[in-house]
Amino acid sequence: METIQISRIETIHADLKAILACRSKDQSRVNIQGVLVDKGNLETRFVTTDGFTMAILETERETDVMGYYTVLAETKDGITLALDTEGMTFPDYKQVLPDYSTMKQKKEGVTCGNGKGGESFSYFATTVIRMLPDSVTVNLDLLKRVFIPGQTYTVFADGPGPLAFVNCTKTFILMPMRA
Repeated sequence: METIQISRIETIHADLKAILACRSKDQSRVNIQGVLVDKGNLETRFVTTDGFTMAILETERETDVMGYYTVLAETKDGITLALDTEGMTFPDYKQVLPDYSTMKQKKEGVTCGNGKGGESFSYFATTVIRMLPDSVTVNLDLLKRVFIPGQTYTVFADGPGPLAFVNCTKTFILMPMRA
């Protein structure tokens, strides 16, 4: 069985743990409960979604086998992914990636606060909400789970469509909800 072990001392551990919050918990949606490991712009791209939010982590970590992986273990020591051999197919995530160049709003340097001085999470959430039209809302609990305190993002928005949070290694696509 092909596995990927990511120990907590690896630099991508916190980022991978954050994107795992975006995978589906719904037992009827097994094809999006795991992680797609794909070739990306760097070396390896990890992709998760729950159908409303998508997270992409690009890393220079080399992985030999691309495909759909299930999460075997998520412990304090690390994360273990196992290649699915039952033929699960992950949706074509590239079809829903927005074209950032056509998005109407862009705000650079938005830092997810850590509550230790500087910008707080509330400031981060307020900045995001102000980019949305009044007719939509965003899941603040999800924002808290997936964003790592202290990291800075460029935020793209286009009306009631998806929000894109991009930094050098991660992309989060968040579909706002109708109010």
